[in-house]
Amino acid sequence: MHVLWDHTNAMVIGGVVLLILLGIQDRARQARTEATLYYMARSEAFAFIETLERDLLNIGSGVPTGEAKLLSADSTHLIFRRRFEIDGPIRTIRYVCQPAREAPEGRPLYEVRRYVDDNPAGQSPGMLARFRFDLLDEAGQPTQDLAAVRQIRVYMAVAYPFGQRGHLPHTRWHAVYRPRALARP
Repeated sequence: MHVLWDHTNAMVIGGVVLLILLGIQDRARQARTEATLYYMARSEAFAFIETLERDLLNIGSGVPTGEAKLLSADSTHLIFRRRFEIDGPIRTIRYVCQPAREAPEGRPLYEVRRYVDDNPAGQSPGMLARFRFDLLDEAGQPTQDLAAVRQIRVYMAVAYPFGQRGHLPHTRWHAVYRPRALARP
């Protein structure tokens, strides 16, 4: 009877240890998956930020003096002109923020699409919790007058597709750009 009791106890203890080890392995797998998703989302976001930064710093480059450089703008879209090559044509660049999908907790996620002469030319990851363009004058004050715009502030928050229910972790990024071509009318 004692032998049977000892074997039963050993099986129960072995089963509990096995379940604990399986739980630890599952947590480690989940952490590795989240780290990979986080890295991929940040890589996509930073690749988009590099393109956006290059475009914003070159607003109006190659556009003759007196012609409009900034065509239209508000908090969700920006349309401007620039030249990519020295002897190339002047192109119209458009950035538009639009809803992409809904997050698990019910809040919308956005994406920003980039168009060159109305042809799709890239987009942000569809995991933006927030995105905003702010038009600023010489003193850094918000303005709606396109002729008075001297700086453009961009705010972006990327939500990652993991986290506890009701909460998505974010990476926030913002910068103020002062395109040289906007400094002169």
